Amino acid sequence: MLDSDEEFFEELRKAFAVEAQDHLETITQGLLSMEEAPEDSSSKDTLEQIFRAAHSLKGAARAVNLSGVGSICQSLETVFSALQKGSLKLQKHDYDTLQQASGMLEEMLFSSQEKSEHSISMMTNSIDQIGLSKKPSSDRQPLFKLPRKEQSTEEQGETRQGILKEVKQDSSHQLDPVEDSSSKSPEQPSCDVVQADRSRPVMPDTIRVAASRLDFILMQSEELISIKLSSEQRLDQLREILEEFRPWKKEFSRISTELHARTHGSQMHSAFDKSGVWSKDEGIQKALDWSYSKVVGIESALQKLRKTLVSDMRSTKAMVDHVLDGTKSVLMLPFETLTRAFPKMVRDIARGQGKDAQLQVQGGQLELDKRILERIKDPLIHLVRNCVDHGLEEAETRQKLNKPEAGRVLLSISQVQGNMVRIEIRDDGRGIDVQKVKDAAVKNGLVSQEKAHSMDQQSALDLIFQSGISTSPIITDISGRGLGMAIVREAVDNLGGSISIETTKDAGTVYTILMPMTIAAFRGILVRECGHIFVVPTSNVDHVFRLGAEEVSKVENRETISFKGAPLSLVRLGILLGLDFDKSKESADESRMLTVVVMHSGQVRIAFVVDEIIKEQEVLFKSFGRQLKRVRNVSGATVLGSGLVATVLNVSDLLRSAAGYSSSVSPSPDKIKHQDRQKDVLVAEDSITSRMLLKNILTSAGYRVKTVVDGVAAYSALREETFDLVVSDVEMPGMNGFQLTEKIRSTRKTEELPVVLVTSLESREDRKKGIDVGADAYIVKSSFDQSNLIQVVKRLCG
Repeated sequence: MLDSDEEFFEELRKAFAVEAQDHLETITQGLLSMEEAPEDSSSKDTLEQIFRAAHSLKGAARAVNLSGVGSICQSLETVFSALQKGSLKLQKHDYDTLQQASGMLEEMLFSSQEKSEHSISMMTNSIDQIGLSKKPSSDRQPLFKLPRKEQSTEEQGETRQGILKEVKQDSSHQLDPVEDSSSKSPEQPSCDVVQADRSRPVMPDTIRVAASRLDFILMQSEELISIKLSSEQRLDQLREILEEFRPWKKEFSRISTELHARTHGSQMHSAFDKSGVWSKDEGIQKALDWSYSKVVGIESALQKLRKTLVSDMRSTKAMVDHVLDGTKSVLMLPFETLTRAFPKMVRDIARGQGKDAQLQVQGGQLELDKRILERIKDPLIHLVRNCVDHGLEEAETRQKLNKPEAGRVLLSISQVQGNMVRIEIRDDGRGIDVQKVKDAAVKNGLVSQEKAHSMDQQSALDLIFQSGISTSPIITDISGRGLGMAIVREAVDNLGGSISIETTKDAGTVYTILMPMTIAAFRGILVRECGHIFVVPTSNVDHVFRLGAEEVSKVENRETISFKGAPLSLVRLGILLGLDFDKSKESADESRMLTVVVMHSGQVRIAFVVDEIIKEQEVLFKSFGRQLKRVRNVSGATVLGSGLVATVLNVSDLLRSAAGYSSSVSPSPDKIKHQDRQKDVLVAEDSITSRMLLKNILTSAGYRVKTVVDGVAAYSALREETFDLVVSDVEMPGMNGFQLTEKIRSTRKTEELPVVLVTSLESREDRKKGIDVGADAYIVKSSFDQSNLIQVVKRLCG
């Protein structure tokens, strides 16, 4: 047992957090199911589940003195109870209120920021008001009387001692929610319901272990791969030693035959000389025969040892694989554990933009490495948000296109070859405007106008993954910064995967991710280049072959070869990696043979010349750690069975480096000079506090800032002076922010001037109006963040 009640209570809180997460997910997912299919026969079972979840969460929260959580849960429980009895039917806006309550519970449980009593009271009152509008005015009183009496300090102490006593009596530490009987309303379930909930079967052989401990066990288990590879290397060395006996036997047989002919084939020789001693040749023959028998004996012993090692190696390999697979299975989690919160996220984003959207998940039972799930979560969130924000149209537009009013986003996962999985995020929206992507790339100086014009659709879509590229007409808290897709690709690359895009106008967009199920071990091809050994993941290799140097031709000053009937760029790996490579030595011999490895990532393929292909083998991946978190063209390292360290190549990085080897666009001197100049920002804000805050943030970031008190003063300043950007409030006397933006856009001098609106107006209509008047960014004060503002300003004016 723990030394003190305080320590035990802290452990109790940790256990509660895990339990609360399960209950909260049940409530959130249940509400989504009920909203999508309110008349479904299974909704009664769903209602029963969320009712029990709210009840259990309330009791557990009060057991750990989280009275605010308990109050919200009690209000939710009362609503769910009324739904069960049929005395209440939820409307669309009622689901909004309940989901907001779920969101507040999540913040209260898992956020470091505490909610005020006023916020909690407002939320409980909102829940209590559900259904009141259906009552006649004479009956305008709460349908369900909810006691709001909070526990006193003395009562909390008694409750705490009760839970301590109950848990200490339970040797298995299975924590059941504790109910404060004094706060039970008439609408709450009877003791029989609680007892039924307590009697649910619990797996007795299940224990709760910290994930960090499991990670450590897995890391140690993965080290067994190194031992296996080292054993294979020693076995190979033994085979090489045994191979040396073949030429030796052949040479010995030749010498022995010649010596035998000299000793016995001539009549002038006798077995003994005059003194009765063996002749010299006879003695040599005897010595050789003795040596041969000894060496043959050693060879026989080594052969027996080899057979034993092969048998042991098979057993060891099977055992290592079995242990590793068993350990990995502990940390393998269903994909659906990652996507449980996605339907609510899709619903909330769509509702905030006046859209209707549904998310469907397929293949959620497929299990992936927990570390993979943790690292792919944010990229998937961004892609799903992109589908809703950029892809799906408003209901009116969808009706004109003969589409269902509710947009559809499909997230599916399936296992492909070996250790690889395919994740598809698909929407049925408007598709990506490829021309807008090209225009954004030209505007940011990533490609020239001529190159953009000659690009095919796939090459243009790949530009989306460049930092700074966005087709959004305005920067908001969800989109428009042009960083998200670049971060997505980097995360996928770091996992050893690839991402590609397909889009069709008015039919939708598909994002396809190929990545491994686990990150520790994979099959890799070992190549030698400039005296160094590198590992290329087998999943990224198309073909390996040799060709003559005369088959290499030049197209647009780049070396190419013919591959499957089409030209393919050819790059020397050593030159691309900046290794010490003697180009003159290679070009001197035109008859030489080249060893070529064709690598691919997504739809991109490039051929690389290397010195030698060594072999393919299993590779234990090792990251560089935090000190070298991002090293271009490489993703990590591995220790070979020989003890040598080999670098694992990042194929996606390599292909981008090779593609841009001679096609980068240099900015003009005028642009460089403009970027180096200190930027001037005009701030229009009527609140002195907000004005001082904005000026301080921007000044600290290196901008020259001028402040004015309203839109009229701002427009006067713009006519007299030159600025690089305007930051404006919306609600101001005289001329508001919308009107100021319209004035700026209608004046030739300032029509291209970036405008950032920072306002407390957060409705969909206000955001749409910001887009209509021509604002470049719309930042809501309720979610204002200093770094957020700086990022937007840098994005718009450098």
